[in-house]
Amino acid sequence: RFMVRYLLVFCSLAAGIIYLVNTNMQDIKDTFCVFPFYAKEIYNNGHTTNCCLLPTTHDITEIRKALLEGDQHPACSACWKLEQAGQISDRIVKNNTLDHLWDKDIRFIKQECQQGEYGTRLYKITPGNTCDAACVTCGSWFSSKWAGYESKMGLAPKPNLRLSKSDIDSQIDFHAALSVGIMGGEPTLDDNTSYILEKLLEAGNGNCHIDVLTNGREVADDLLELLLRFPRRQFTYSIDGIGKVFDYLRWPRSWHQIEANMMKMRGMGFIISSNVTVSNLNILYLKDIDDWMIANDIPYNYTIVTAPRYFSPSVLPLYIKEHISYGKDLISVGNGQELFAQFCQRIIKQDAAKGIDIRDYIPRLADIIDSENKAGLHLETLTSNPAAS
Repeated sequence: RFMVRYLLVFCSLAAGIIYLVNTNMQDIKDTFCVFPFYAKEIYNNGHTTNCCLLPTTHDITEIRKALLEGDQHPACSACWKLEQAGQISDRIVKNNTLDHLWDKDIRFIKQECQQGEYGTRLYKITPGNTCDAACVTCGSWFSSKWAGYESKMGLAPKPNLRLSKSDIDSQIDFHAALSVGIMGGEPTLDDNTSYILEKLLEAGNGNCHIDVLTNGREVADDLLELLLRFPRRQFTYSIDGIGKVFDYLRWPRSWHQIEANMMKMRGMGFIISSNVTVSNLNILYLKDIDDWMIANDIPYNYTIVTAPRYFSPSVLPLYIKEHISYGKDLISVGNGQELFAQFCQRIIKQDAAKGIDIRDYIPRLADIIDSENKAGLHLETLTSNPAAS
């Protein structure tokens, strides 16, 4: 395979010990996944699902049956595709997470599911869309920062979306939870994050694993104090590039800031990991990401953009795909010229609204588009201002 991958295994977390193990993908033959049986994901509009990677319309009973019988259900194609490319999928991460958090072998967990003995133990919650970043592949649904830029782009921004405390209480069993992942928005800016942590402590569940998905901003002292009361605490950082590539994709966040914050939290006893969102913007830079993660002992996994479709690496035109060798297993064959043209239009509008220029951040992608001149758009048509420092 084209890269070394690491899987985060939680082991003796109370003592602050974690193990990074190289995972042989050929050993992962069983299709069982804990998500349909033990997981609940709660969104800021009140919608819930067992897994964010499932299509909007799906039959969870049918999926459970297929996974217990060893079949790869098509609704779970996002994970099958990653695994076939030799990557670590969410399925593998969460299977290992529940195995070790529960101190119960995954084979026995599966047996219990076959006997109908299961219930929600793994939670992910998006309590609101408060955020101070306007990431390229995001929008106002998950980031309040995007509202102003979408207005400049002639779009109607989504309203401020936020779960009430009663909403949260009705969705999470604070006594039974083994793991709670808090997303956003930016959860370190949302006071619902503190509320969730306090409710877990009130329930006597301070041993619950806490995973905060963050864009890497500085954490306020009061929230930090709360988090330090959980021995099993983790920050998962959204990192889609290194250096300037990160600065563009997670604008206006600073790579130097997130790097410093990560090392600071590691020094305070937090588990540090990363989720890499793979898009047509960073597919050319995956080796840089992998090299940095491995050099700094950061466990990580990939999530491939599927919506909006024009940000997917699989819609890249053939003339750009020909330039890709590292990471080519993550993109499908075929020509996505029309969708790529939509992508170019979106980047033009975003850059103009933000006052930045893709050429100052992602020159390899810009050079390919410019030199081939086959996308139906010229980078010279960009009228954005010089990039912010």
